[in-house]
Amino acid sequence: MDEIELYKRLGTAICIGLLIGFERGWQTRGKVEGERIAGVRTFTLIGLLGGIWGLLTLEFGDIVLGIAFVGLSVLVVAAYLYNLHSDKKPDYGITTEVAALLTFSLAALATRGNVPIAAASAVIAVAVLGSKSRFHGWIRTITKLELDAVVKLLLTSVVLLPVLPNRGFGPEEILNPYQIWWMVVLIAAISFAGYIAMKLFGARAAALMIGVFGGLASSTAVTLAFARMASKERSLAGMLAGGAVISAAVTFLRILVVVAIFNTSMVAELALTLGLMAATGFVAALVLGFEHKKTIPSESFEMHNPADIRMAILFGVFIAGILLLSHWLQGWFGVEGVYALAGISGIGDVDALTLSMTEIGGDKIKTTTAANAIVIAALVNLTMKGIFVFVIEKGAMARRVCMVFAIIAVTGIASYLLK
Repeated sequence: MDEIELYKRLGTAICIGLLIGFERGWQTRGKVEGERIAGVRTFTLIGLLGGIWGLLTLEFGDIVLGIAFVGLSVLVVAAYLYNLHSDKKPDYGITTEVAALLTFSLAALATRGNVPIAAASAVIAVAVLGSKSRFHGWIRTITKLELDAVVKLLLTSVVLLPVLPNRGFGPEEILNPYQIWWMVVLIAAISFAGYIAMKLFGARAAALMIGVFGGLASSTAVTLAFARMASKERSLAGMLAGGAVISAAVTFLRILVVVAIFNTSMVAELALTLGLMAATGFVAALVLGFEHKKTIPSESFEMHNPADIRMAILFGVFIAGILLLSHWLQGWFGVEGVYALAGISGIGDVDALTLSMTEIGGDKIKTTTAANAIVIAALVNLTMKGIFVFVIEKGAMARRVCMVFAIIAVTGIASYLLK
């Protein structure tokens, strides 16, 4: 290694210490001299120390770096214990101590040749260190239900997904556990993102905003909730109708995204129809939403957290069942059997049917059949939501929603038949 490269690596190590030291010094700027365990100078020296010991490993082997790290750790622990037993008000946190050890490690990493990784890690460390109040604010707003949901979502994706076999089982190997569970994870993640976004913006946003994020989680739940609210507060009928319509429009786009992820060959079959249905819904929702400016508190809208392992397993079983039924019905009754299944599935949900159709959509004939089934399920689901609103509200919101849903349905059918 030439001298220029050596100075470059050592300079990076010093800059890492200086950068983290500035952040730690700013955080403790209110303390008088002697109360701080480490500041800008100390962290810069730690960066230089780590860089020097990293270079020494090139001569004496990796063992010397381990010895140096242990020595620094002992020194940091001693300083922490001294702080706890001092006469001054002790600081029970160990953030600065951990940052010191991290600075040493990143500086050594830089001089050993991993300059980009070390520098990027230092920047990330400073960003994390400087976000204490923001992180604490987020933690205070998180409920136990949401924390459990995050853990469950990680269990379904990070833990369970990698161990599932990625091969086919059953008749004609139509059931692939890995792909089925990946579908479950995708829908759960989209639903959870919609749930969190709705919680963040719901208290300040109007029904249109809730409809957008609610459509990611469950447009049926949004529609039912808004219908109940409209039955109690008739003056909000226009805005609530707009929210219900926009949630349905978002659902069409969500279907298209899911299809694009799992079977790109089907996108051309569905893009025009679902795009026009979504566009019609968005335009109508904006018209309806501008009838009122009053916002709706998020407390009025209840939605269960979607990241639930039990529901995820049931959804996975449902997808597998739809796959088997579609295979058998197509074998027994041809495409008519698949269309009948799509109509039945659309009464309650379109996600399982959409995901299962992306699996059977292979050659041109099957792709067309699968796309037809998805359109049928989407239209049936739209019709059922209109019926739900009419039964629950029976007023101005029902008239608006049913009229718009009818226009969307006609637009979808016409565009699909004429494409």
